[in-house]
Amino acid sequence: MFLNIGQIILYGALSIIILFVLLFLFFGIVVTIQYNKVFGKRIDNPKYLKYFAVSDYPGLNKQDISFISTHNNKLYGGIYSYQRDKYLGLVIVSHGMGGGHMAYATEINHFAKLGFLVLSYDNTGTAKSEGKKIYGLQQAVLDLDACLKYVKEDENLNKYKILLYGHSMGGYAVSNVISLNKQISGVVSLAAPNCADDVIPKKFFISFWFHLLEKFNFKNNAKLKTIESYKKATMPILVIHGTLDPDVPFMTFEKYQNEVNNDNIHFLAVENKMHRPNISDKAVLYIIKNNHELDGLHIKYGKKIPDDVLKNYYENLDYQLLVEFDNNVMDKVDQFMLKCVKED
Repeated sequence: MFLNIGQIILYGALSIIILFVLLFLFFGIVVTIQYNKVFGKRIDNPKYLKYFAVSDYPGLNKQDISFISTHNNKLYGGIYSYQRDKYLGLVIVSHGMGGGHMAYATEINHFAKLGFLVLSYDNTGTAKSEGKKIYGLQQAVLDLDACLKYVKEDENLNKYKILLYGHSMGGYAVSNVISLNKQISGVVSLAAPNCADDVIPKKFFISFWFHLLEKFNFKNNAKLKTIESYKKATMPILVIHGTLDPDVPFMTFEKYQNEVNNDNIHFLAVENKMHRPNISDKAVLYIIKNNHELDGLHIKYGKKIPDDVLKNYYENLDYQLLVEFDNNVMDKVDQFMLKCVKED
């Protein structure tokens, strides 16, 4: 039996439609898998990597805190301080994607020594906090918003002017929470991405599925973009980025500079710095050296490095050097913060 022209056209059109639907679903599966690899899991503290503790800083005090964020998850953290009669204000530190807030113990101690109360906590699905997964960058914004509501309701904290300090995912959080919460005197943002899908190629159905996943997880907050938040900011914001950042490319920072026309936004590009632009040149070189060494172990052993080898690697790191500050950068941060609490 031979097909006539009409039937050939019909079957051809149906084949194209079926192929289109299959391709559409295929990209949906691919994007969902990739998204969940990054955001669909918990991030607990690495097994052998050392974090500094309160006991490493003589005189530093910690008051344990907890508050409820979205999905009814309880987040745990602390208020850190050195004993003094009067504090300059309250600095809230929002951590990057990786270990919890004690990965920023040096910053916490630094701001406490400067004369601030410092509040920090582990995000949803991270370290000591509850949550089966981290959900996405927008979750860090919602966690910070929940923290700000906790502060507002605490009579011992709500009397202070509030400054926000965040790095990477935390930089995204402090930059975008201002769209949800206006009780901020100043913001310091380091290596902040513009949005979660910056690294997703805008081809075929990938972008559509990515936005669909974020819309499902975050509703209206899926649209949060750092560049739009900067355009509307009513408080001073210091934006810092390393010119050699491999994780959030420097072009993101340049985009902020070129497209944000807001006198409240202050930009600081740090030459020859990578993803943590506030550490010293010596620390950067040390990190590069040790990353090469770790890459060598992966080449030698594959994905599963023996426990004793991995333990030996981490035990022999110079942890003080890993987080050694660039004093010029931190001086600029300090002066910015002090000006914010004085002028607000």
